Amino acid sequence: MKKNEYLDELREMADIDNENDNKQTQAEASGETEESMEEPLDMEGSIECQIKIHKKDMRHFLFHHTYSRFSGWFGIIISLIALVMIIIGRNTYSVAEMIILAVVALLFTVIRPLQIVQQASRQVSRQKMFLKPIIYNICRDGIVIRQDEQFANVLWEQIRNVVETKKAIFVYTSPIMAFILPKDQMDNAEKVSDHIKNNVKIR
Repeated sequence: MKKNEYLDELREMADIDNENDNKQTQAEASGETEESMEEPLDMEGSIECQIKIHKKDMRHFLFHHTYSRFSGWFGIIISLIALVMIIIGRNTYSVAEMIILAVVALLFTVIRPLQIVQQASRQVSRQKMFLKPIIYNICRDGIVIRQDEQFANVLWEQIRNVVETKKAIFVYTSPIMAFILPKDQMDNAEKVSDHIKNNVKIR
């Protein structure tokens, strides 16, 4: 497997598969990167983490990514407004109107969360990268990502954003893709977070 293909597969770990993001996801996955380097970055003194992504880790990322954005909260607000309209106008709306409002009320509060759960399960089950642990070496010049004999270099300037939650660190390489580092699999999560944040220029 070529190294550029390897990094593309790693990036698919956090591929947000929905109608709004699909085209952008494909464009990001096929973009030019620095992974064509023939040798890994200098890993002397690096911080090493061994990560295996589980369904719960992907669910956490997808929920956070979806509901930390305005569009996610806007959808919830729309559903709540529809619910209020059902309660207030239950004696004035027709059956068809009530059904439409009920669908809207459930869309972002029940249906969308269930879709995210199914999406997380589908991605982890289908991606062969999740069958084995992935090793991340946090180096001076960037991050080396390794699995078996394959590797990919991600330079600090390639990282767009770093988001930290109580459960994980998300290292974004595009607006919709991130490497997921669950804290429960790292003994040095605070050190990893500080090192990455100190080197990444947030865009």
